[in-house]
Amino acid sequence: MTIREFFLKYQTESRLFNKKTIATDCLVLLIAGVVLALLAPFGMNKIALGSNIAFWVTACFAGHLLYSPLFFFGGKYLQRFPLPSWAGLLLLSVVAGFLMCFVITFISWLYLGGSADYLADLPVLFPKTFLIGVIITLVKWLKNYIKHQNEQLAQQRQIQQEHQQEQETRVNFMAKLPKDKRGTLLCLEMDDHYLKVHTDKGHHMLLMRLKDALEDLVHYPGLQTHRSWWVAEEAIRESVKQERKVSLRLSNDLLVPVSRTYLPRLKEKNLL
Repeated sequence: MTIREFFLKYQTESRLFNKKTIATDCLVLLIAGVVLALLAPFGMNKIALGSNIAFWVTACFAGHLLYSPLFFFGGKYLQRFPLPSWAGLLLLSVVAGFLMCFVITFISWLYLGGSADYLADLPVLFPKTFLIGVIITLVKWLKNYIKHQNEQLAQQRQIQQEHQQEQETRVNFMAKLPKDKRGTLLCLEMDDHYLKVHTDKGHHMLLMRLKDALEDLVHYPGLQTHRSWWVAEEAIRESVKQERKVSLRLSNDLLVPVSRTYLPRLKEKNLL
């Protein structure tokens, strides 16, 4: 998946405010505000520490409340246009930086006193708010991109693990058959006290219960269709309905009956 595809997917699927991370976000904003107050950038070292902390904590929270909705809804809106991801990000950063200038002027007036001359402060504040906005946005995108990549990696590992279990299950079960009958497993049929194992190379009778065979094949993709039948999903070619009876036609043209008990499971897997 390219970075552009990730941006589009993230904007489509993400929520404006995630309830699971809102407490963490608030803590991060609080810490960021305190750290900025201690660093006292932009000549803020002449301001009392209490006012400094109040200013930067409020600025961080206000910035978050401004940037999050703007980039969320703005990103969705810009998907209508054939803009590169970086161009949309730059445009939203410009708009956010412009709006943030007025917020900073108001917060400065609120905590530091003086006059609130919004237009006069605009040329001075805009480069700073724009740069901060770009940095915040890039960090946010990078955080979610890394999270998305980790989720994909975990999913791939799970698929590999399931495939490995499936292969081990198949090999162990097939070891019970003569070598000339070991092939692709199609279905199992209970025949009195024996179990007829159907493969693409024929069938073989095992002195074994269907229940025990299903325990051996717990990791193999298949399902029971009748109290006496089990089928491998990959062997199913079509469903056959004759009056009230339903059957499954397998790749070897064998018709396997389906009882009412197991119909919901097959419908759930879209096999009917």
